[in-house]
Amino acid sequence: MDEEMVVVEGNGMQAPSVTPMANSSSWVVEMKKMIGDSSADGPCMPERPSIYRVPEYIKKMTNPEAYRPKLVSLGPFHHGDPALVPMEAHKRRAMGRMVKRSGKPLREFLAAVEEVAEQLRGAYENLDEGWRGDRFVHLMVTDGCFLLEVRRMCKLEGKVEHNYGPDDPVFSEHGYLYLKKNIVSDMLVMENQLPLLLLKKLRHVADRSKPLMAESPMPSAAELREAGIHFKVSRATGFEGAVSFEGGVLSVPQILLYDDAECMFLNLMAFERLHPSAGNDVTTFVYFMARLIKTAMDVPLLRSKGIIDNRLGSDEAVANLMNNTLIKGAVICKDSNLTDVIREVNAYCKKPCRSLWASFKHIYFSKPWSFISLVAATLLLTAAVMQTIYTAVAFYKN
Repeated sequence: MDEEMVVVEGNGMQAPSVTPMANSSSWVVEMKKMIGDSSADGPCMPERPSIYRVPEYIKKMTNPEAYRPKLVSLGPFHHGDPALVPMEAHKRRAMGRMVKRSGKPLREFLAAVEEVAEQLRGAYENLDEGWRGDRFVHLMVTDGCFLLEVRRMCKLEGKVEHNYGPDDPVFSEHGYLYLKKNIVSDMLVMENQLPLLLLKKLRHVADRSKPLMAESPMPSAAELREAGIHFKVSRATGFEGAVSFEGGVLSVPQILLYDDAECMFLNLMAFERLHPSAGNDVTTFVYFMARLIKTAMDVPLLRSKGIIDNRLGSDEAVANLMNNTLIKGAVICKDSNLTDVIREVNAYCKKPCRSLWASFKHIYFSKPWSFISLVAATLLLTAAVMQTIYTAVAFYKN
């Protein structure tokens, strides 16, 4: 039998009795069921959207305009806003350029997004039922391609590519100068977001044909030596224009690396990034050197040729500066002189006869004892062949 608790209130009156164990059985059963249903491997809370609508009470107590895009809509929440409709044509054009550059048919992009359409819809809070089927997929592909093209434009710092004209209102130096700030500002609006999964899917389809940046990987200095390429100090002035490749010889200007070199290069690269008319020579040269110096093993070769004047203390410090610090802000454009140099170097390395001859020379002619061993082995082989010939001749004569 359940015990009753009698409560005496301050006025001396006896309060109604409370049965603490009343309905406890059903409560315990419900809690056990809840605990049993929760999986240790799964989330404790149901999945929630990641792109929210800003509640009206927040808009009213702050600045409502801060939560609205001003130039371009991204995603379904502000799609169709009359003030943003003019950018729709540019978004479709950007999608067409990206698809064409990838070399893949549009249906592959649509199919990739359709695979995760339900996940993408779930990322938006209280999305209208009208955003279902092809309409939502088409919007995601269009807006996602546009956003990736904007990212590409920012990475190239407004440099005009062959698939966009110099008078393009968005994807040109003019558009980079006048519209970049507005587009980036709209990208920060909470209701104007695209799921990261969408961008990954689109990039995956596009990258199966070529990388986002128009760049070619270049072997390191040690690998180039193995391919038969020689190094020498360039006597030309400047950075980017001083690098040249001719007749298997790569000419590179001398670079002085001292304690303040990191600060100097980072500030020069930052200035080129923020001041479009300053050019891109330093940033491109740093990119090139970071590709030459991939490990500490590349440094002694360049140091022996006078290309690197190392005052940092160790070869590891030079490799760390190039590959862990400076390379993070370095890019190269396909219209750069160094892009042509990299292309010529790669073409030279792809010829198998040169690689074999270079490896042979490096193995047997780089050290005196290796050469002596080669000569001795050659003489022994010649003597063995001659002895075999004389023995055979004597046998047939007898």
